[in-house]
Amino acid sequence: MDLKELARFLREAAKALEGDFGCLTLLTSAEIEAGRRNATVLTLDKSATRFDFFISSQGIQRCIPDVYWMTVFGAPYVKMFGME
Repeated sequence: MDLKELARFLREAAKALEGDFGCLTLLTSAEIEAGRRNATVLTLDKSATRFDFFISSQGIQRCIPDVYWMTVFGAPYVKMFGME
């Protein structure tokens, strides 16, 4: 997997589609643990071997639960939070 190419794809897709929010991440063990604490990662099975990754726009309006590997904030979020 070419991570630079993947990052370029997300940037270009966000521009072309005028996306409000985009995020790419590889759920490592550490991210799964942190995500379970902040409710962005949920288990899909009782043995906790499959996971769901979810960030809602309502949640982001209150706070950013975590900034994952490649996160893109579009115009509405830049307006809300500021460019800095």
